[in-house]
Amino acid sequence: MWERYADMVVLQNEVPHEVNLSIARFCKEKGVKVLYNPAPARSTDLEMLDFVDFITPNEHECQELFPDKSLKDVVASYSNKLIVTLGTKGSIFHDEEELQEIPAIPAQAVDTTGAGDTFNAGLAYAISKGLKIKEALAFATIASQLSVQKFGAQGGMPYLKEMKEHPKYEKNLHFE
Repeated sequence: MWERYADMVVLQNEVPHEVNLSIARFCKEKGVKVLYNPAPARSTDLEMLDFVDFITPNEHECQELFPDKSLKDVVASYSNKLIVTLGTKGSIFHDEEELQEIPAIPAQAVDTTGAGDTFNAGLAYAISKGLKIKEALAFATIASQLSVQKFGAQGGMPYLKEMKEHPKYEKNLHFE
């Protein structure tokens, strides 16, 4: 008998497509949410859409995946699933009613290495803790803003303690 060991699985394209697709299918079958970051974008990414709960391309990857659609149209086509990161402009998604824009938090960036990974980790963590997408994106935005102020992908990832000290952190969150 299979036991559930995860609330969320995060996939990205530094893993072969066939492996990602197999994991996503398995997770869907077992009721485990999947966040998929299609970076770097590749032609097979669209095969993943039916098997993932969230997909987080940046705006350039989104344009590669959907070359004949405007950014707003494609986001509206995948409400509560497609979240597009816009770098220093923040991120967007559609909540089934309207386009939602989550602004970036200005930072004195010293190294952007790993900022996207940090964003996706924060987003996955917040969603797995029960936050709605908009609130989870605000949390992820804090994480990525903190990450660019340090050097390195791993070294830049903030601890929850740092997140809680950030002025934009929602004090009603009870993450441990």
